Amino acid sequence: MDKTRSAAEEGAPARSRTATWAGVPWWRFGLLAVAAAALYAAVVGVVAGIMPNPVFHRVVPADVWNLLSWLLPAAVAGTLAATYMVPWPRVCRVGGRAGAGGVLSFLAAGCPVCNKLVVLAIGTTGALDYFRPLQPLLGLASLSLLGIALWARLRVRAPRPAAAGQDDTAFR
Repeated sequence: MDKTRSAAEEGAPARSRTATWAGVPWWRFGLLAVAAAALYAAVVGVVAGIMPNPVFHRVVPADVWNLLSWLLPAAVAGTLAATYMVPWPRVCRVGGRAGAGGVLSFLAAGCPVCNKLVVLAIGTTGALDYFRPLQPLLGLASLSLLGIALWARLRVRAPRPAAAGQDDTAFR
């Protein structure tokens, strides 16, 4: 018999001994976050032309910052999306920050010459000379907005100190 179990856990079913967060086991929350991040990365990667596909062709090869502006926001957005897929105790509206972060991520990861709005506004040469150097900053802004949204979302879910007599093992 394992001596680290408490007397209350001895007779408890295995499911109740599983560490949970927001009423969902940690591993399930992690799987949701990974699945959402993969979906985000696939959608942005295809539309930005980073992932080869027959629909969109990237004219300018992807640089390191394009890849970072694609994958890092995907990880943060996946975790943020997973928080919406589990029960949440309080409302926390972060839609504006999350949406703006997603759009900035797409602009930062995308081909500067393939973006019709940029080419329409400043031309192909302007897209390469002015917009392309701004893409790393757009990627940082995207990551910042998504990070702030995730922080705000996790802050309302943070475990509160347990009152006397309450079991707080679910958050360890």
